[in-house]
Amino acid sequence: SFHGILNESLLALGIIDKPMRITNDKFGWSVVILQIWKNTPFALILLSSSINSIRSDVLDASADLGASRWANFWQVVFPLTIPALQAALILIFIGALGDFAFASIAGSRNVYSLSVLMHYTAVAYYEWEKAAVIGLIIMLLSAFSAVVLTLITRPFANRTKAVISADYKG
Repeated sequence: SFHGILNESLLALGIIDKPMRITNDKFGWSVVILQIWKNTPFALILLSSSINSIRSDVLDASADLGASRWANFWQVVFPLTIPALQAALILIFIGALGDFAFASIAGSRNVYSLSVLMHYTAVAYYEWEKAAVIGLIIMLLSAFSAVVLTLITRPFANRTKAVISADYKG
């Protein structure tokens, strides 16, 4: 189809009147949609393995102590999945920060991401030194974001240690 499967389907269903411009939009929604599509499986794998590793007797014990399903989730399951959430956030953010393919193909032609700017600086302008500095900035932003996310999730990690230590049979 000329406008893509999504646009043709929405047009056929009468949801939209004219095709949407998804790629090369000035707000970058296409890049956001592609990042969500790309990173959701990784986050789900991390979260599902974290949830599956929670022992059922811990959940049964909290239910026996009178915790509702909602309280069981917030007091037991959520604190135990904080490390997986933290890892997923860090991997997704760092991956999105350095992703060149989606930003160059679907992104705006007027606003560049750092990875696209690094590519154009090196390839179009032959300024390899500036491209290397941009790459270093990407690395430093990635490291800084990992540290910030770790510090933000630290209070939740302390709750996780309390739940795990109550679970310890030593």
